[in-house]
Amino acid sequence: LDPATKTPVPVAAAAAVVATTFFSSMLYYVFIINGALVFAEVGVDSSAEYGKLIFIPSMFILAGAVLFRLLANKGSGMQIATFLFLLGAGLAGIGLAHSVPMMLAALVVQQTAAGMAVPTLIAWAQSKYSFEHRGLGMGLWTTAFFLAQSQSPNMVHALNTYTGSMQGAFLTAGGVGVAVAVLVFIGTMVKGNGRTAA
Repeated sequence: LDPATKTPVPVAAAAAVVATTFFSSMLYYVFIINGALVFAEVGVDSSAEYGKLIFIPSMFILAGAVLFRLLANKGSGMQIATFLFLLGAGLAGIGLAHSVPMMLAALVVQQTAAGMAVPTLIAWAQSKYSFEHRGLGMGLWTTAFFLAQSQSPNMVHALNTYTGSMQGAFLTAGGVGVAVAVLVFIGTMVKGNGRTAA
């Protein structure tokens, strides 16, 4: 492009993408990194048993991908609100579970949300940048997503220390996720257009 035709980098949009992606990824990695530890609190202390138990719930990632597609015409605001709500509800459900079946049921919800997370965030992030700035934008997205991967364990450790249990950490993280999802949903409704919300 001719330098005269270049548009400025959308700094506000980039900041929103980075913040939303970082927060979402922090929650996304809570179960991935700490799943075995939280299952141990309901008596599953064998890695082989843990692997068998989570096999079927993990397949619900595919359901999340389908749900992402079904919500495509609702706009990215609704997609983000939905996956954050399901992710938060799943984590909170794991935190509240008193038995393995209860934990597996909550895990189904969490894994469904996990299947929505990456495509939802990428589709939304790309919509915030013109073609000219998309390379920079997706570089920032990738940085935020994987930086959160490294910091999520620190957050969970802090919540574990504060609440006194890994389930308490999951419940707290999930509660925050649900609260943010409600705020995104309200913002989407106020704007009246889920395609540009969030």
